[in-house]
Amino acid sequence: MSKYLRFPVTNERLEAVVAGLDVKEGDRILAVCGSGDQAFALLENASYVLAADLNKLQVEYARTRAELLKQGNIDGFFSQPRDYNGGEANDFMHMKNYFSKKGRLGRIREKLDKAGFVNSGFTECLGIQQFNKFYISNIIGYYEFCMNSECCKLMRLLSGRLPKGGLIYIANNDEMERSRTYASAFIRLNQPDMWPKELAKDETLTTEAASRESSLWKPAVYRKL
Repeated sequence: MSKYLRFPVTNERLEAVVAGLDVKEGDRILAVCGSGDQAFALLENASYVLAADLNKLQVEYARTRAELLKQGNIDGFFSQPRDYNGGEANDFMHMKNYFSKKGRLGRIREKLDKAGFVNSGFTECLGIQQFNKFYISNIIGYYEFCMNSECCKLMRLLSGRLPKGGLIYIANNDEMERSRTYASAFIRLNQPDMWPKELAKDETLTTEAASRESSLWKPAVYRKL
């Protein structure tokens, strides 16, 4: 487990995540926690968001921000735990501008009892509750799902826990595609293709997300058919 807070602010664009997952009332979303920014953004329109992270400090940081927001301490919600460099300063301004839209933090604040933050691996949360959407950020390529057929196994696991029409948002789809291509070449002589056949890219939502994201990320949204 990391002893350091690695992500004081997201470098993904929150409008891309929300648009890509087409967040609506009734949605129950399992999300990677990180700074908590994505979880807060998703909560505005979702019915429930559970954010998970292996880094205990990230979870504590997100919980603290939620408590500050609950208290109405907006400056505290926006404060950073350490000095941020040029890149983080730019990301911080994007995050602050997003949440500063009129009425947004108020709507999120009213729903904070519908959010959870847990120190746990993402896949370990799959059996806790039922979810219809997953935000996995860059899990593929960052942890153990970066080599061989592991990305396909992960997608099969996630797909198996989704209802028909459920969505998965991937921030770094370019890395996932490379891993998937390698996996297919690696396993095709030994076993059937491990990619879940009921999971297909939603081109409309992928385009919506990509149009709102910076050049740093190549997001994609997959739908269970």
